[in-house]
Amino acid sequence: MAKIDAKSVIVCGIGVVLLGVSIYFFLLGVSLMVDYHVAPSLLAAAIGFACLSASITLLRSWIISRAVEKE
Repeated sequence: MAKIDAKSVIVCGIGVVLLGVSIYFFLLGVSLMVDYHVAPSLLAAAIGFACLSASITLLRSWIISRAVEKE
């Protein structure tokens, strides 16, 4: 079984937190669209996409670095 260091746990945790933040902003954008607040809802959706992109990139690089360390 592979040893998990603190840096790996922190990076994975930040990626999961960013994923949760992106879901929050997507839901906020939808709730703002219901009230016809178009500009804030688009801003919330853009922030959600940015957080989603950052979390996917972070988690993908974490997975690749773990695979390289095993070799």
